[in-house]
Amino acid sequence: MTTAPLLERLASLGVDVWADEGRLLWRAPTGVVSGDLFAQLRDHRCEILQALEAKESSPVPAPRPLPLLGRCRLHVDPSDWHDEQVGQRIRTSCKKCGTFIGYRPLPAMRSSNPRSRQTRRA
Repeated sequence: MTTAPLLERLASLGVDVWADEGRLLWRAPTGVVSGDLFAQLRDHRCEILQALEAKESSPVPAPRPLPLLGRCRLHVDPSDWHDEQVGQRIRTSCKKCGTFIGYRPLPAMRSSNPRSRQTRRA
């Protein structure tokens, strides 16, 4: 397989390939680059680098983000979390995909007993 069809195949599979200081770098969704495709990348590395460096005269676009593929990859936004009390802990999961994030202790509660807040009168 020559370089141009290989690069087209990689692009159609969602694989980003770029050159950086003489190194061939690539980024792909999980499971896309199999043993056969990886072997082709390795075998045609020099030709791919030459093609990319020739194409590099125009500004290089930033690699596009990977698709989430139906599940969240980062659960960093607390507004996307769902909390549920389980015993003496709070179970946190993602609202979007249901992925378990972790447990945390219940916050300390103030006593609602009126006697505990009485002041002593003299």
